[in-house]
Amino acid sequence: MLKKLVYTLSATAMIFTASCSKNNDGDSTDKPVIAVSIAPLADLVETICGDDCEIVTLLDRGANPETFDPAMSKRAAAEKSDIYFMLDAFPFEKTVIGNRDGVIDVSTGIERLYGTHSHNHSDGDNHHHHEMEADPHSWTSAKNMKIIASNIGQAMIKYDSKNADTYSTRLDSLTAVIDSLDQALTARLDSAPTKSFAIWHPSLGYFARDYGLKQIAVGEESKEISPLRLKETINKAIADSVKVFFFQKEFDSRQAYSVNDRLGARMVTIDPLAADWIGQLNLIADELSSN
Repeated sequence: MLKKLVYTLSATAMIFTASCSKNNDGDSTDKPVIAVSIAPLADLVETICGDDCEIVTLLDRGANPETFDPAMSKRAAAEKSDIYFMLDAFPFEKTVIGNRDGVIDVSTGIERLYGTHSHNHSDGDNHHHHEMEADPHSWTSAKNMKIIASNIGQAMIKYDSKNADTYSTRLDSLTAVIDSLDQALTARLDSAPTKSFAIWHPSLGYFARDYGLKQIAVGEESKEISPLRLKETINKAIADSVKVFFFQKEFDSRQAYSVNDRLGARMVTIDPLAADWIGQLNLIADELSSN
């Protein structure tokens, strides 16, 4: 965790002062410039702030956040921003924050998952070590997005107190939408024909936790899967009556289609990093609740 660099919400009143900001071209503007790590966060900021701020999204469209290296222009945009809302989840976030002030970890308050998103590392003798890591995909959960939205809203209220009532009203409306979404997802997934699903990269761990589902990851990012591990994973998925295989568009693997042929599942392309995160969660639920 970036404890020395990431400020808690209780400190935002001290480190922020409302003033003129600069847009990405360096010109003066009376709107605060808000930088966010990924597009789903930009959607929350836009909903809460409306047209009262400018938003800079750091992750490039279609990029893998776990290997993404921001261009200098993106780093400069983050440096110029008044606030940077980040998830404290990906390496590129550490790259862009430097020693600047105004960094808010919007994942504060989320109960992290472990064991769903681990990596194998090799030493010089080619022995592999299993390292337990927190699952970074916290935004793929309506319950988590409610927490994230609250963190963003409270930060904006403290940063721009003259518009506190507006931010508070918009946050309340957004919270109601997320609660409604969560209830609808629960109702649909309660009657899902199977509680297990396959996925190339394990990005739906929080989603699975929320609705009593089982995520079976069959890929290892962009690496080739060993034949033995692949066979074991496919057999496990078949035994669990998997009907859907989710594939994320930011990953490119030649094995995905051959894996699905052996699974005999319905292959569905999803985009967890899309700004329309609500649409994506609905898509996932629709596919899982279909016969």
